Amino acid sequence: MKILDFGRRVLGLAYSPLQEAVLLATRPNELTPEHADLCERWAGRVPSPDAPPSEVVVITGRQSGKTGYVAATLVLHAALDPATVEGLDPGYHRDVLLVAPTQRQARIGYQRIRGLVMSNAELRRYLKGPPTQHELEFNFGVRIGVWAAKGANLRGTQPRLLLLDEACFLPAEGARADYDIIEAVRPGMAMVPGAQ
Repeated sequence: MKILDFGRRVLGLAYSPLQEAVLLATRPNELTPEHADLCERWAGRVPSPDAPPSEVVVITGRQSGKTGYVAATLVLHAALDPATVEGLDPGYHRDVLLVAPTQRQARIGYQRIRGLVMSNAELRRYLKGPPTQHELEFNFGVRIGVWAAKGANLRGTQPRLLLLDEACFLPAEGARADYDIIEAVRPGMAMVPGAQ
């Protein structure tokens, strides 16, 4: 199932055309001509299906729905992306992570993610156990984790997808908080084909 169809049918989400284009930029093989035009107009380029981007940066204003959008993006990628679990050794998880500058902001994102999963019987049946304080674990090897922006929290993870919510506030949490996060996850991401 395509990512926009899954979001609409399974999660009941409604996206603006620009939100759709940003989401599809992470999956360029699903870009329509209309979405490609939006990418060209707003980003100055169209992602190639042969070389999906390793990073997508979205800058939005306050109260634009970005935390809800980020939560939905994490759930969509965790549930749909077969590359998430390809080559996964038994006993390991493939992480899909949301990182926010503070624990309070991370909790807001987690409440949205948990709400999307727990309100959907189809997704709920794939949960390996009850949600923990920071994670939802699925029985197909994917774990959605939500953490405050500390590099030590992220060491040892192998994220398929990492989303930084409120990234502009990361330096306020420490002189090198943004760099520490990237340095903590880069080794694990290098082990995951197609990590973003």
